[in-house]
Amino acid sequence: MDNNQQSINVTSYFQQGGITANQVSIGIKNDRHLNDQFKVNLKPHLPKKEETIEISAIMNDYEAFQFAEEIKDFLSKEGYKTGGVYSTIYARPPVGNIIEPRKQGGIKIIIGTNKG
Repeated sequence: MDNNQQSINVTSYFQQGGITANQVSIGIKNDRHLNDQFKVNLKPHLPKKEETIEISAIMNDYEAFQFAEEIKDFLSKEGYKTGGVYSTIYARPPVGNIIEPRKQGGIKIIIGTNKG
């Protein structure tokens, strides 16, 4: 075991089936990152620079939050008005990326889970 790994001891009592492990990841997709293709796809949806872009990510989803932060940083550098990234709770968590026009102008970008 190298210095970057940790040893975890797990004791399971009365377990009936399944496995006992520190973490099990099945079918996890790769982390999303802002790339040129995403920027091209986003561009037609962007509002005027004086309008606000609200960005939210599903609460407690680190991958979604990091991706939302990348988008916010990119838009800020391009001169768009953004606030921080909001962590949002949903009754049914969204999957993927959603862009909604706002009635008062601007757009809302929702970064949902990547585990759909």
